[in-house]
Amino acid sequence: MKKIALLLTGVILPVIGYTAAPEISVGMMQDYIDADKSSFVKRIRNDGDATAFVKVDVSEIVPGNKSESNEKPAMDINQVKSSGGHTLIASPARLIIPAKSMQTVRLLVMGDRQQERYYRVRYIPVMPDSKGGFNVSQKEVSDYGATLSAGVNILAGYGTIVYVRPGKVSFNTDITQNESGMTVRNNGNSVIFLDHFKTCDSNGKNCDVTAKHHILPGASRDFTKKAGQVFHFQLIEGDKTKRY
Repeated sequence: MKKIALLLTGVILPVIGYTAAPEISVGMMQDYIDADKSSFVKRIRNDGDATAFVKVDVSEIVPGNKSESNEKPAMDINQVKSSGGHTLIASPARLIIPAKSMQTVRLLVMGDRQQERYYRVRYIPVMPDSKGGFNVSQKEVSDYGATLSAGVNILAGYGTIVYVRPGKVSFNTDITQNESGMTVRNNGNSVIFLDHFKTCDSNGKNCDVTAKHHILPGASRDFTKKAGQVFHFQLIEGDKTKRY
């Protein structure tokens, strides 16, 4: 226990003596776990000048009708083992990231993979307390609070989306175009996306801002255009890319 306390004190003490704040960065906001993978390693950086205490929360996104979706708490390991369900586990669920440093979180898929699943993983910087799972004493909590810039009581966090592909992936994309637009329908069982999507004139010039569109299994997306305009994009199905 003394060794742990000394280690944590060593993390916190270097920022004592001036005011500062943590600033985390999570990289890509959308991650994918392919059919042949059971885990994914996420790197979390702290670009700030104070140690970041980060809580990692996982919830499952349940797609609904007309682009609506609901969220529910992800199952824990015991629930999956007893009910035969599915979940995404974040390990560790608590991070202590020194200033200008990085830590990693392993996202582990558990349970059946008969269909594609979607999860929101939130990385939330918090003010630590002695009972918050960070193994810090009340004195260390007080010392940490004293190092933060005045008025820092709300710390910015991030929510990323993780797409867990099914065990057996099948892509089947239908693209129908006419003079007024285009419809893209995903008849497969895994998410596809249209990358670098833009609408241009017939010479490939005067294009609008590029965008990236995700289309879930069983869903479709309609795009409209004016006379003389064309669509340019890359259809990405897993590790395969088709240019249009």
